[in-house]
Amino acid sequence: MMNYPLSIQSFEDLRNKKCVYVDKTEYVYNLAHKGKTYFLARPRRFGKSLFCNTLRAYFEGKKHLFEGLKIYDLEKDWIKYPVIYLDFVSGDYTVGSITLIDKIRVTLQEYEDGNGIQFDESAIKERIEALDEKIKNEPMKVESFSLSFRLEYDLKAVYEKTGLQTVMIVDEYDNPLIKSVNLETDKEIYRGFFSVLKSADRYFRFVFLTGVTKYAKTSIFSGTNQPYDISL
Repeated sequence: MMNYPLSIQSFEDLRNKKCVYVDKTEYVYNLAHKGKTYFLARPRRFGKSLFCNTLRAYFEGKKHLFEGLKIYDLEKDWIKYPVIYLDFVSGDYTVGSITLIDKIRVTLQEYEDGNGIQFDESAIKERIEALDEKIKNEPMKVESFSLSFRLEYDLKAVYEKTGLQTVMIVDEYDNPLIKSVNLETDKEIYRGFFSVLKSADRYFRFVFLTGVTKYAKTSIFSGTNQPYDISL
């Protein structure tokens, strides 16, 4: 009997277990070589997480996983890029903004550890001290500022150390917003964090976001840093 990948969302797991796979890797190659920042909206259970996982394996240079697939012959370089993988599928976002903040903070810590860099906590303290007093009295705005500053700091540090731009993959970006009990606060955190897509554009090799909700409806991206919507 054929080995179907039921409930498997890891591309690496799927390939190692020799499961049936509908080859979408030509799309991976085209996206990677024809553009930079994309957004894809699909209902749940439509394979978004598996596709994000496939992108991750490709950008991490795991050539052996793609043997026999279309991209294996298309790609010649197989560079291992630094990757930030934000998975918002899991987590209880009904308890307040702390889950969203922790998810981003832990992901950035993993990115720093994986690339051998150390975030300078003193740098952010100085920036916070320089903020307007009104903002300093709003903890969530301070947190939003801190996360965006840390991301931009890390992107620059990794680029200076490795000479490589970073790949960012965000799975189910809107899940925290759909379940949020502090929607405007969480939107504020997102706006600050994703504003880095514009300000630190030179440090990004590729950005891919998925979700159920079109980003235009969540209003977390400005007109100048909107991803290219490939949903249709």
